[in-house]
Amino acid sequence: LTIGKKFPSILFLKLDGSEQMINYADYKYTLIDFWYSYCGPCIKEFPDLINIYKSFKNIGFNVVSVSTDRKEDVKNYYNAINKYNLVWDHRWDRNGIISAILIINSFPTNFLVDQKGTIVAKNIRPNQLVHFLTQKLK
Repeated sequence: LTIGKKFPSILFLKLDGSEQMINYADYKYTLIDFWYSYCGPCIKEFPDLINIYKSFKNIGFNVVSVSTDRKEDVKNYYNAINKYNLVWDHRWDRNGIISAILIINSFPTNFLVDQKGTIVAKNIRPNQLVHFLTQKLK
């Protein structure tokens, strides 16, 4: 999972329990953010991500959060989405199985992908993301 490579097409669980791949084609850029409900550094970034999402969502930007919460913590996962008002798309990597296969073992980990699913940035911080999106979308 490096810059210039395609993000793998993977079926993740949606909030309604169905499976779906992440849709890149409808957006110029999508931030895929791996997190879990007890992750302090993840939660700390939410206010910035919310502001970025609100600023750029109507001009080609989307966020898809992928939670790696364990099955027994699924209630905390749903509660975190509501508590922090995370209004974008969500997927669940139950028990972090897919993340482990992808060797994602620190959180948050994110990937910024273009419309074709090509990774254009990895672990981009909120201030860097604002700069990037400002240059590319405005």
